[in-house]
Order: sequence, then C-alpha cells, then structure tokens
Amino acid sequence: MKKFIWVLILLTILTGCHSKTYTINFEADNGVEINSIQVKGKKIADLPIPNKDGYSFEGWYTSKNPYTNEFTLKTSVNSDITLYAKWQIKEYTINFNTNGGSELPSIKQLHGTNLSMIEPTKRAHTFLGWYQDEELTVPYDFTSTVNKDLTLYAKWKIRYEDVTASHIVTMEMEDGSIIKIELYEEIAPITVANFVKLVEDGFYDGLTFHRVIKGFMIQGGDPLGNGMGGPGYSIKGEFSANGVENPLKHERGVISMARSRDYDSAGSQFFIMHQDATYLDGQYAAFGRVVEGLDVVDQIANVITIKDRPYEEQRLSTVTVIIVNN
Repeated sequence: MKKFIWVLILLTILTGCHSKTYTINFEADNGVEINSIQVKGKKIADLPIPNKDGYSFEGWYTSKNPYTNEFTLKTSVNSDITLYAKWQIKEYTINFNTNGGSELPSIKQLHGTNLSMIEPTKRAHTFLGWYQDEELTVPYDFTSTVNKDLTLYAKWKIRYEDVTASHIVTMEMEDGSIIKIELYEEIAPITVANFVKLVEDGFYDGLTFHRVIKGFMIQGGDPLGNGMGGPGYSIKGEFSANGVENPLKHERGVISMARSRDYDSAGSQFFIMHQDATYLDGQYAAFGRVVEGLDVVDQIANVITIKDRPYEEQRLSTVTVIIVNN
C-alpha cells in the first residue's frame, strides 16, 4: 500500500515537472503593442482589454476575417496561439436644430466619416450654415470627421424684402386719432406673440404715452404710468446683443420693446420711433412699423413735456389687433 502511494506522489511530481508552458500573442490592430503572455496550465488568469479610438472592443478571437472562436477566460490553452481583437466601429447621433426652419430628422454617422451638408429652408430667410453652439459663433467644419454625438444649429439671415406683416394693430387715441402698426412675427416671434396677447387681453386700453422725447421716440404700455410698471413677467429680448438676429432698424415709425439693463426684462412697455436712432439696433427688440398715423406720432412727440412726461395726458382709448398672415 505504501508503495502505491509513493508511486502516485512520484507521478504527480513528474506530471508537474513536464507541464507545458504556452505563449499567447495578441494582435489588437490599434497601433499599440501588447506583450505576449506565458501560460502554464490549461487556463489563463486574465486578458488585456485594449482601446481603439472610435471603436468598441468586442473580444478576442482565435481567427479573423471572419472572426470565429471567441477566446475567453474559460477557454483551455493547449498550444501557442495568436489572439485577434474584434472591433465594432462606433456610430454617433447627429441632431439638427433648425431654429425655426424646416425640421430635419436625426441621422446616424460612423466614426471617422464626413457629414454631408443638409440645407433646411425657412420662409423669407437665407440659410448661412450650421454651427456647433447655440450662440452661433463656431461654424461646423464639414471637412472634419465625426468623433462624437453632435447637435448642429442653423444660422439664418432674414430677407427683409420678403417679410410680410403677420398682424395689424390699431391704436385709437382718446381724441379718435388712429395709429396703425404692422407686426413682423418672422423677425421677433416671441415679442409679437406677447404684444398680441396683451392687446387681445385689453391690457393697453386706457394707458398713456407716459414718456415723450421729441426727435427720438414716444413710449407707452405702462399700467402705472411712471415707467415702472409691466404685466408681471418678462420675455426674452430678441436682438443681436442677446443672441437673436433682428434686422429691423430703429428708423422713424418702427415700434420696439422698452427694457431695463437686463436684456430679458421687456414686458409690456414699447416705444415708437419719432426719428431714426439706429444706434439702438441690436440692443432693443424692434418688431413692427407704423403704416398709418405717423402724423399722430408727430402730434404726440410735439406736445409740451416736463422731464419727458407730457403735460397733458396722451391716452389710448382702445387697442385692437387682426391677423393678416398665418
């Protein structure tokens, strides 16, 4: 019995002495050399996980083209082998924010490929290109290759000659005189929508032009009548200094929104230009133009004032609006 046990021990020792060592080589196809490893026994303890820009690693295989026989930590090693990394090219999502233009669906783009130019359309606007930021300061370079998910933003230039009025506002003064103003929703959609809502709610009925500066402008829309009132909220300022293109110049007869130093502080107060003041361009949200009643604007601008406040009230009776273009 003792002899048998010694034989088993001897066989175990001899088997261990003759256990073969195998070499595993790696071809990662990523420009980085991976050192071979030596395996003594049937199983490998660990496998390297390589990286490749723009690709996802999908495992090691014993053959390539096609990739067959995936090698894992459970695979037995019986000979020297070379393992090949299998990669899957990454796919990115490209979103398009057309900034009011025709909608474009998201697309998928493979890593390292070039985007093709897609041009949206927008009535009365010329497309100027795609930008990488909402502020439209960094143009997208279509010669560059895609290496991440993207959102591109369309930049437009308004063709002012093609812009048509969306609404006509009629301001009737207490003396029966009329000022008619056409509004341009295409130029300042937020401003126009807010102004129209206030008109429809009767907000302006009975208010005054509380600030008058001859040769400059007449200002109204304040329920307090002292320049401090408003509707209880504010809207985004639609002008270039605030990141919104607005080509409407502050020329005689143009209506624009009054505000404080805060770009997004306009609410209900507006002003109508008595004379040109184009230095206001890009700083205030112009949104319409007087088409009838400039003589009424002149009359108001010429009244006697004390510290820019009319000595005799210049009061609106009613303000109404009609839609002329959907």
